[in-house]
Amino acid sequence: MQRFTPLALFVLATSCTLTCCGRFTAVEANDAGIIAANPDGGALTSGDGGTPFDAGPQRPPADSGVPDAGAADAGASITREVTVLTINLWHDFPNFTDLDKRTQMVADFVQQRQPDFVAAQEAGENGLIKNRCKVIAEKAGYQYRWVSEGGFPAVFAEGPCVLSRWPVIDEQFIDLPHPQQSGLVVRKAQALRVQWPLGPLTMVSTHWSNGNDAENDRVDQAAAVYQLVRQYAGPLPVFVGGDLNSTPNTPPMTFLRGEQAVNGVTSTMKDAWLQARPNDPGLTASAGAPDERIDYLYMDPGTHSQTRVIDCEVVLNQATNGVYPSDHYGVLCRFEIATPAN
Repeated sequence: MQRFTPLALFVLATSCTLTCCGRFTAVEANDAGIIAANPDGGALTSGDGGTPFDAGPQRPPADSGVPDAGAADAGASITREVTVLTINLWHDFPNFTDLDKRTQMVADFVQQRQPDFVAAQEAGENGLIKNRCKVIAEKAGYQYRWVSEGGFPAVFAEGPCVLSRWPVIDEQFIDLPHPQQSGLVVRKAQALRVQWPLGPLTMVSTHWSNGNDAENDRVDQAAAVYQLVRQYAGPLPVFVGGDLNSTPNTPPMTFLRGEQAVNGVTSTMKDAWLQARPNDPGLTASAGAPDERIDYLYMDPGTHSQTRVIDCEVVLNQATNGVYPSDHYGVLCRFEIATPAN
């Protein structure tokens, strides 16, 4: 749940000139780090002087061996588990309250639980603060991709990212409709496709518009994210994690669950929490006294695999010396994916 104070908005607005506030339209990697091409063909590097996409060597985890399909009986299936985490990192611009301590808490959790993917939101950076996704990736030995949703890197920029234990095949991001804060904030969806032992697997991280008056905007953003998901449709499932700023029975969520169509399109996605714990409210915000579920993990089934939600849990929900990892709790889900052996 992203809230900018009047001071924060003033700092952002006065730091951008007419020539530096163009929206990022593409992200690509080179040896120097992240390059963001702006609409007029110029380039901007990330705020820390060039953020490498890969925090560690491109190597699969130790358990990356693929089961011997040749040894399986005809008609048998190969199964593997996938663990996915979503967490809003809470940038807290311009105060950055306990930012390093909170980032370390998330990095420690990732190191301990070793999810295959982390979908993070509100990962910030500026000239003095290293990108929060980069910090977690370096500490935990993950690869990552991050995209800015707005601001000016020398002052502050933030956005969603995906961290992965697996080698990256490709990535893309899309602009979501309905910019906020007079165009300073353009919501994004960041997709990352990786080489998983049973085939390519895709994770999307996204953060939607906040505010009770933005529900129709979030319906359009849900439709755009689903269109992105369908671009990656294939034999294996596609996962989406994010701070969606919507409670379960609102139109954006009923659309994603396939209970109502938008512009003639019906979603095939599943809300992992409802699959695993239909009678548990799974409250995620705000930390300390949560009263709503607005952080989600969704799964779009693959065409040649079966995916089962093993379990989901609310995580990163404990304070240390009065400090919570974020103003949101995280959601961690375990999935079992079965594919034909032959």
